Amino acid sequence: LFLDLLDQLESESDTPYNAVPYDYRISQILIEGMLGIPPEVPPKIIKEYLADKGRELPINTRKFHKWWEMYCGHDQNPIRESRVIANYAGTNLSPRHLVNETASIIHGANLYLPWDKSKHEITLVIPDWQEELSGDLISQIDSSTHPFSNIVVMVPDSISESLLHVDTSLHVSIERRSRPDYMDLCTAPIDTEWFMIINSYHIVAPYVELLFTDDKQRRPVIPFTPADDYHCANFRRCYEIHESSKQFSPENSMIIQDFDMLFR
Repeated sequence: LFLDLLDQLESESDTPYNAVPYDYRISQILIEGMLGIPPEVPPKIIKEYLADKGRELPINTRKFHKWWEMYCGHDQNPIRESRVIANYAGTNLSPRHLVNETASIIHGANLYLPWDKSKHEITLVIPDWQEELSGDLISQIDSSTHPFSNIVVMVPDSISESLLHVDTSLHVSIERRSRPDYMDLCTAPIDTEWFMIINSYHIVAPYVELLFTDDKQRRPVIPFTPADDYHCANFRRCYEIHESSKQFSPENSMIIQDFDMLFR
């Protein structure tokens, strides 16, 4: 089957299918053989191919179905998991993710440096409105592996000091708001170089890991949403946020959630 697939890919070198990544194209061929459904090709591309080559785009459904019957029928599984090559498909990883990896060849792994807690401290800011909520978060944080060295809880005047007695190994400070809650990001008293923010409706994940580029700048890796039609413009809230961001950054092309950002 592999040799047949390889020959097929080579035969398609002058067709629109050559623009499809090879691994995805192999999946298309197998699906077409199993279900008899060819992949969709935009009509404009088909028309351009006909005008350029003087022939129709080849239809190979019967051939692919024959392969499926020959190699994949009767409960045979055409997919084998390699023990030599590990394909991480562009996944962002730190060294700990590969500790137990036994494959000889690592493909598609974006390797980054982990947060060095011994050199840099980071504060976790928790906006809160009901002390029971942040109390739950703080009481569970010691069961997590995380980079935080201390906690600042932003609260309204009505909340008591009981949060100071929540059982945790981290230093917890309570700051009563002098501004509206949406200003917590700007008004929280931070004594460390770095900080992150998360509200009291969440808890900390069992393993929190920050990634940094392996270069002199040591830049943090921050997840974002492209501010384009597909990812953002068709969603009202995302569109509104993006439009507001243009007030201070007219060329902005991405949306980053406060909870995903590492502030400095």
